[in-house]
Amino acid sequence: MLKGIRHATAWSSDPKIPVSHSKPAEGLMGEKAFIDGVRYLGNRNLSFDAWMYFDQLHELHNLAKKVPNTPIVINHMGAPLKLGRWQKKQTEMHGIWKSELRKLAEVENVYLKIGGIGMENYFGTNWVSRAFPPSSDEVVTVWNERILWCIETFGTERCMFESNYPVDRQTLPYSVIWNTFQKITQPFTASEKNDLFWVTAQSVYGVGS
Repeated sequence: MLKGIRHATAWSSDPKIPVSHSKPAEGLMGEKAFIDGVRYLGNRNLSFDAWMYFDQLHELHNLAKKVPNTPIVINHMGAPLKLGRWQKKQTEMHGIWKSELRKLAEVENVYLKIGGIGMENYFGTNWVSRAFPPSSDEVVTVWNERILWCIETFGTERCMFESNYPVDRQTLPYSVIWNTFQKITQPFTASEKNDLFWVTAQSVYGVGS
């Protein structure tokens, strides 16, 4: 059952930040052929999942406005990196990340996938070197503020949780990831939790209905 296409467009000029396995060209999301392809997905009732770094979100914003009939899902919260030149520029990085996500939240066909929190190689949590993985309480401490900000910015009806397994297995057990999300959303209403854990995904991908 085909419901959408995901393409990794993550690119950086920083040699310490890896380019996606798909080896995208710089500025790929701005190329006419790429835009036409994403537009075609919407014409076929398919979605587009986008994996890129936070400093490419402006490219996705330009793309999203040109393809209003294609649901676009930002993967891994738009990748707020702690890597390469951004490792020691976290304040600047978070400023850019938030600014660009706010702009994307104003585009109605854009959704946010919340997860990827076990990707040590991008987010620099230093969990991989531990003898035992962190507890969900520890993970909440690291991610709580950013995840709540994402939900507040997009609204529960345009956010969905993701496990990102098996990639996140490098640092976090499956149960720890989902317990983290459950703890962060403990104060939420039942309806809001339903949005985050299944309703938004069901709506965007057209599954399970």
